[in-house]
Amino acid sequence: MATDRALARMGGAFYLAGAIIAAGLVAWASEIAHRPIITALGTVVAALGALVLTEVVHLSPAGRRLMNIGGSTIISVVAVLAGPGTGSGALLWLFAFVPVDAFLFFAWRWALPMLGWTAVCSAIAVFAGGAASPAQWVAGMSVGCVVSVGIGWLVRAAAAAEQDPGTGMLRGRAFASAVAAQAEDADRTGFGFSLANVYLDTASDGLGPRPVSRTDVESHVRLLARRWQEAAPTGAVWGRVGAADFTLLWTAPTGLDEYLHTVLDLARPEFPAAIGVVDWQPGATALQLQAQALAAGDYSICAGGDQVTRAGLVGTQVAELRAALAAGQLLPHYQPIVDVATGRVRGAEALARWAHPDRGLLLPSDFIGLAEQSGLIDDLGDTILRQACRDAASWPQHKTLKISVNVSGDQLRRDDFPDRVLAHLRAAHLPAHQLVLEVTESTLAGDDPGAHEALRRLRAAGVQVAIDDFGTGWSNLTRLAALPVDVLKIDRAFVVDAGHDLRAQAMLDALFALAHRLGLRTVTEGIENHDQADVVTLSGAGEGQGWLYGRPVPAASFAASLRDSTD
Repeated sequence: MATDRALARMGGAFYLAGAIIAAGLVAWASEIAHRPIITALGTVVAALGALVLTEVVHLSPAGRRLMNIGGSTIISVVAVLAGPGTGSGALLWLFAFVPVDAFLFFAWRWALPMLGWTAVCSAIAVFAGGAASPAQWVAGMSVGCVVSVGIGWLVRAAAAAEQDPGTGMLRGRAFASAVAAQAEDADRTGFGFSLANVYLDTASDGLGPRPVSRTDVESHVRLLARRWQEAAPTGAVWGRVGAADFTLLWTAPTGLDEYLHTVLDLARPEFPAAIGVVDWQPGATALQLQAQALAAGDYSICAGGDQVTRAGLVGTQVAELRAALAAGQLLPHYQPIVDVATGRVRGAEALARWAHPDRGLLLPSDFIGLAEQSGLIDDLGDTILRQACRDAASWPQHKTLKISVNVSGDQLRRDDFPDRVLAHLRAAHLPAHQLVLEVTESTLAGDDPGAHEALRRLRAAGVQVAIDDFGTGWSNLTRLAALPVDVLKIDRAFVVDAGHDLRAQAMLDALFALAHRLGLRTVTEGIENHDQADVVTLSGAGEGQGWLYGRPVPAASFAASLRDSTD
């Protein structure tokens, strides 16, 4: 019902207040017996309350429940020790603290047993200590039960109004208030916390190959949210701020990283999750922290999801990538593209690699998202394109081999992109017809007139254009003939299934037939063994690419392999 800190502070406050009230009663009522023992016990209780209230002592969830139960026990002991009289009768009013604490902050399954224990302890104080008459005990307990249960109902009704009905998580405004209160408390006490933003990519349809309805998606999201909450420790407060957006307030001193990886693991079977985390900094407002967590989450999304990004690291990573570009650490590796019928090398695809001085050779999945988010994707693409043109011009068969280079939508939208491409070709003395620019289906699907015009200008100069991963994107076949393209790169998904799936085989045959009718070259990706090569060859494939023919290698190694093939 509340955070660890709220539970601890309220329990400590009740202990401290109860000890102070008891001390006042001992000093006021002359008939109280065993004063030294009661005074010593009250001092211990006051000290314990102060330590818990100020968070010098940190209690586990079981410890906080024991503290509540111990409150009733201590009051009963003190009332019995005090003996019959007005003072001991007044002590019975301290029992009111216990059920109030229970029903304010604990779930029903704990609050009701706590109320029952309070009834037992108060009965012992009445019947064994003579602090009050049985009739007074019955009346007091009846009123206490009604008040306690009423408080519990009101608290839960208020909480329900601030909770998402499907997941039980806090709504956006309620969660923001919790973060604001936590930030104020952290500024005052110095005890930090963390904030995480979790985004579920429900559009990727991880539930299966067929489209699912919004109802199906929502039911899976709710199930996943329950799993997250069941795996969360006490004090981890979840909020839902959108259909697929969640936030997490973490107040425990440790364990966040492990729990967030559990969040990813639980989400992975259905939906990819992207997480951004920010740690509290002195003076930071709740809005600032939430914005930083959201920005870190955006980076995780751009990087492909299924990862955790901590705010503060992104800026460092961008600076590192910028320095790596300046130092020449990002260079192309080359994977051969061959004629599937003869095995002769027809060209190569330039694939970006980062030769990191500490982490070794990094793949595009490690840095492309960062480059896109930071605005460095244009510089990165330009670096790879320039070097690829230089390398291709130095190959033994450079007059016949084609070099394929991936191009991002950001590059295409630059007004000077065609001029820069042609300038790189002239500087490398590479004929334009040997360069193939690979663009994704989504880039061409956007109907961006600037991108289409750039490709038309480049094709007019002799540069060829390929659609990368064809068959996995929008695949609008009715528009294919009108697009400025020369090559279809058939996605590896068709190759994997074609040998044993009649439908996949039929799709592959149809794609090759369509390409031939439109006068387009084809490059089939992901050919990893001879069986797959045989399948695509029989289907009418022209060129192929995959581990069967070679993995991406540095420029010198690729050039050496070309020389060996001509010797």
